[in-house]
Amino acid sequence: MPRLQILELPEGTHDDRPPFALVIDQVTDKTLADITHNETVLAEGIGARHVLVFAETVEIPDNVITLDHNGHPTPNPGPVRVKLDVDDLRAQLDEFRAHVEQAITDLHQRTTKAAGRPHTEPLRTV
Repeated sequence: MPRLQILELPEGTHDDRPPFALVIDQVTDKTLADITHNETVLAEGIGARHVLVFAETVEIPDNVITLDHNGHPTPNPGPVRVKLDVDDLRAQLDEFRAHVEQAITDLHQRTTKAAGRPHTEPLRTV
């Protein structure tokens, strides 16, 4: 089962929120191909600087937090695990791709109409 982790990055002078990279590990070859094909769209969609995808397990030491019985962080935190629903992610990426393609088509139609040129099909995303 793929895991999601956040890798905090150093802040720059013009950052309005903390920069981070999304790390997805323990992925299958199919999932790896799907995510790496769309990693820029995924990163932009969640506000990450990068998406790093690995088939093997990658541990990020700073991604640990343990709460005591009152819900406060303890001094000796343990790892946080998050399960990724790959099918849901794939469906969201497909939906996003369809919206982008429709926006490109709409924009192309408006610009060709405004320019008085006959309508031609716009380039499609892959």
